Amino acid sequence: MLIGKTGSGKSTLGNAILGKLRFNTEGNSMESTTRSCRTGSAEIGDKTIVILDTPGVMETKEDEEEVMKEVFKGAISLKSGPHVFLLVIRADVKFTAEEREAVEIFSSVFGEELYNYLIVVFTHSSACNTGIDNCILKLPESFQQCKEYCIAIETGGKSQQVKKEVQQLLEVVEKVVQKNGGKCYPVETIKEIEKRYLTSIEDNRGMRAMIKELYKQAADAMFNKAADAAEGFFGKVAGLLAALKGKISNKSGSK
Repeated sequence: MLIGKTGSGKSTLGNAILGKLRFNTEGNSMESTTRSCRTGSAEIGDKTIVILDTPGVMETKEDEEEVMKEVFKGAISLKSGPHVFLLVIRADVKFTAEEREAVEIFSSVFGEELYNYLIVVFTHSSACNTGIDNCILKLPESFQQCKEYCIAIETGGKSQQVKKEVQQLLEVVEKVVQKNGGKCYPVETIKEIEKRYLTSIEDNRGMRAMIKELYKQAADAMFNKAADAAEGFFGKVAGLLAALKGKISNKSGSK
């Protein structure tokens, strides 16, 4: 199961693993061309490899919610659940706070159990010219426990190079599968996580609506108070002007 930020190269990696063009990679590489989950499969050696390509996590909270709903939907469609999660990160892009936040979304949603099934794949490996260890150090601290299962791939490289690196990735996948005794990340667990996630979204929406209403009430109260104060002030000014006018009239009359 491919996960990651928008434009990380998930679809390109999926095509490289399958050895055929199954997932759409058209458009700007930093924009998402995957809007819904898609699967592709291929016979590799004596195994059937099934890949689930998911939409990339994007910049806004609303986008994140829609993407995660689609990720849950796709993961549940795998019946037994995914054997591994391939977290795809571009090695040639500066690892900003937004990149870090996108990566941490998955660990916060899927929990500690995610790390038992996680492989971190750095695409555009030519950017790892100082070694993959430096790429790994950019990851959030909690992801350091997966450093044994990190790999760099140049998906845009020469055909033979890509095949060699894909084979290395499949060997890492096999290591993770064996480590977990062939077990998948349980679909029932994903369903429970989805339920909690959707509940938290509704709770947050309710909280945001409540805060918005409180701000509105406070703003209205401040406006009304200011209007009352202004009315009182201008009333006093009007009174003073009237008194002044009266004095001027009296002086004129006495003359």
